[in-house]
Amino acid sequence: MVRQLAGREWVRADGLPMRIDRMGIDSGDHGAVVHNFVRSSDSAAILMPTRGDGVTASRKPMTEYDSSRGDRVGLHWIHTRPAGRAGRTLRFDTNWWKTRMHQSLDVALGDPESLSLYGKVPAEHETLAAHWTAEYPTRTFGQGREVWEWKQTPGRDNDWFDTLVGAAVLASYCGAAFAGTAPVRATVRRVRWSDIQRRKRGKVRSSQ
Repeated sequence: MVRQLAGREWVRADGLPMRIDRMGIDSGDHGAVVHNFVRSSDSAAILMPTRGDGVTASRKPMTEYDSSRGDRVGLHWIHTRPAGRAGRTLRFDTNWWKTRMHQSLDVALGDPESLSLYGKVPAEHETLAAHWTAEYPTRTFGQGREVWEWKQTPGRDNDWFDTLVGAAVLASYCGAAFAGTAPVRATVRRVRWSDIQRRKRGKVRSSQ
């Protein structure tokens, strides 16, 4: 599937052909499998393991997370290396992004920040709409913050809601911004070559 999606062109409404810039794979339940696949894939340059984390009101928002060298921090997401993994994962706050997607669905059609579906036949999107509405929010408070926490309705499928949220996060990672706002400039903690060499020398000395 990755090869098929990455190898084709997608034509915009104005006729401009485009290719996928970034493609995420949920690594929540099978982290090792996903990371190994990404490293060995022919499309590794655009592939990225992802992991959603429902940050509650009692926790620190992801925009305030401490970052390590080489991490990239953006709009309620952080591209970081999990403990025990060789590669990096794009972690994001599912509560914030699910709330933001539903806010966009409530905006009038054609207005700034409106999220809408193509075509004029509602029946074509019944399954998609069912997935997008398969979760319900609960308003919570904590640490001086208000957070809408999302939970799946029993017996409902939400897979395509998860993919909508993941696609929006990847768009933000690529530099897209919501209407009326400037793109979030992602911060990166850079690694110095001298630091890498110093750590290597320390490992050699400790092994001796």
